Amino acid sequence: MSAAPVTVVFPIAGTSARSGFKFRPFIELGSETFIEAAARPFLKWANTIDRLVFVCLDEHEVQHSVRARIGEMFKDRKHDVVTLAKATSGPLETVVRAIEAASITGRVIVCDCDHSIDIDPLFRMIGDDVADCVLPTWKLKGEDLRAWSVAAVSSQRVTGIAEKRLPHGNGDFHGVIGCIYLADASNVGKMFELGSDSYVSDLVGKLISRGDRVLAVPIEKAEFFGDPRKLRSTRAKHNVRIGSIFCDVDGVLVEHEDVPDFGKPLRALPGSLERLREWMNQGYFIVLTTARDASKEDAMRASLAAADVPYHHLIMGLPSGPRFLINDRKPSALLVAQAQAFEVERNQGIQHLTINQTNASVLRRFKGGSFAETLLVEDDEKLFVRKRVSKRENLTLGYTKLKNQYRTLERFARMSEGLVAGLYGEHDNTIEYSYDMEYLPNHRLLSECEPAERSVALRSLLGVLGERVYGGRSRMGRSGTEWLETHLANKIYARLDAVLANSRLAPLVTARDITIDGETFPGLQALLTRVAAPEVMAKLAPNAFCTVHGDLTFENVLYANGDVRLIDMDGADFVDAPELDLGKLFQSIVARYEDWAHSDHPLFETAQQCDFVCSYKAKPHDDLLEICVQEWARILEISEDHVRMKGQFFMGLHLLRMVPFRLKVSEEQALYALANGVRSISRAIAAA
Repeated sequence: MSAAPVTVVFPIAGTSARSGFKFRPFIELGSETFIEAAARPFLKWANTIDRLVFVCLDEHEVQHSVRARIGEMFKDRKHDVVTLAKATSGPLETVVRAIEAASITGRVIVCDCDHSIDIDPLFRMIGDDVADCVLPTWKLKGEDLRAWSVAAVSSQRVTGIAEKRLPHGNGDFHGVIGCIYLADASNVGKMFELGSDSYVSDLVGKLISRGDRVLAVPIEKAEFFGDPRKLRSTRAKHNVRIGSIFCDVDGVLVEHEDVPDFGKPLRALPGSLERLREWMNQGYFIVLTTARDASKEDAMRASLAAADVPYHHLIMGLPSGPRFLINDRKPSALLVAQAQAFEVERNQGIQHLTINQTNASVLRRFKGGSFAETLLVEDDEKLFVRKRVSKRENLTLGYTKLKNQYRTLERFARMSEGLVAGLYGEHDNTIEYSYDMEYLPNHRLLSECEPAERSVALRSLLGVLGERVYGGRSRMGRSGTEWLETHLANKIYARLDAVLANSRLAPLVTARDITIDGETFPGLQALLTRVAAPEVMAKLAPNAFCTVHGDLTFENVLYANGDVRLIDMDGADFVDAPELDLGKLFQSIVARYEDWAHSDHPLFETAQQCDFVCSYKAKPHDDLLEICVQEWARILEISEDHVRMKGQFFMGLHLLRMVPFRLKVSEEQALYALANGVRSISRAIAAA
């Protein structure tokens, strides 16, 4: 009597730190994906397999169209796709839920998707139907123990198993490959204990403890691609060339000879051939270049062979002068620089060089009105956020501003550990400038948090900023009124021409009086004249300067479970007025900027030449305003009334500054920002 068919389950719902916590089954190895490579060895055993079952999360289905892609890949094989509503406590619970959802009974193999193994020995053993559980094993020599489940094996019998350490049990130790056979699928759900069991090895340990027959079968042939190093190695074996390396010979790989003598052996520079061989194994195409006489090619090839120099192609007879590499940016690899150069000192060798290249892909574009593009990016190692700006456009607005933003992030990171998201580095080439930072998937913008969360986050944030960032204020050789005069000239007056050019906006600037929601205020020009009065300037101007965020709105604060992080600094100077940050917080708390700036709803009931009635009337977050005022009174060492006055004033300046940018969204948005800027500054002056 032949054994019952077996169901093969591929859990693809989990994430792994080794892969940067990302969804991996559809990563390409070459001509096939992870999941296709993992399932390929089962083809020849199709007659003994009932079906393939793939289990993922609902979010994976939404993001990656798992059903459709699996359906296309395995259209000729009986299969099911099971989706789970939320992440499980671990791999074992994923298997339990899959077995329940797919109504799996009898014999089952649970196989990971980060390897492709010769499963013939496994199927030959389970064909005899003599084991309750079979573990495919791998020799641990040269392997990192922390990446494996480890089994103790004595005469084929598994006597113990543990995760990432040596288990208790008699026998030799072997790594357990994630392709485990169980004779009875019902045991999985019956023996699983939520809260104490995480790995399939926890279930195997229970089977061993109760005396079930758990056997090991050694596997001799396998490809592993579960971490970046093994992935690169596997891609190289599949002849997937990840790039070309052009490398000079003399003075770079071997000692330089002014007059080459092919009668003498080449003297390789320390570590250079090893580094070249490493790159070749990673999948790079190696092109050696030299100015040596092209007529001596046969002799050159013989010398290279004798010195055991690895390469794919040789170019001879080049000029000995500079060499330029020109390549185009590929639309299919938008984030990957296609031309890089390394210049080394003569006879230094290349052992110190590293080439860090990843296959980056854009998973999401974050919305927002930033001057730079903000992307969620996935590469071979991790998920991260990349901010990038093209060098083809305004360098001052784009390149210079983003580079300064990165420098400000670095300063904040040094001032207080954990205040900003982790920084992974910057990239500067002829096409673009970008920097990478930590992706915090569990954090939300403060603008999206609940009121109680906002209160906790704001008090915590201002406490840290007051102590670590604003605490080192100084006058920096200029007075506050001098700073304010310069700020008004550069940031406000310089932008009035663009406002005056618009017929709907101009009356708010030129009119003697304007009316907003039944309240009368001076027009902007008249208002700015009042600001310039010495007694008003003295009350509104900053007292000292320090490092500032520069754009401290709720959209640039991230929060999760007591952890507050800052993003998207916009400090124009190394030091600036801390009141700029106060005004930005008022912009979120009092003007409720995030509520109307991204809304398509009408902002005015009526908008005549100088008479405006707002349909959106911002109601301040009173609790947050109280926290903000209290904390800033401590930071600036002034009264709470003075904080309210300065907060209104600097919020008004920010609203005026954003008018040209809101005009790009709509005329109504620009009009609303301008009207509320005038109202805020008027109220600040009245309080002064």
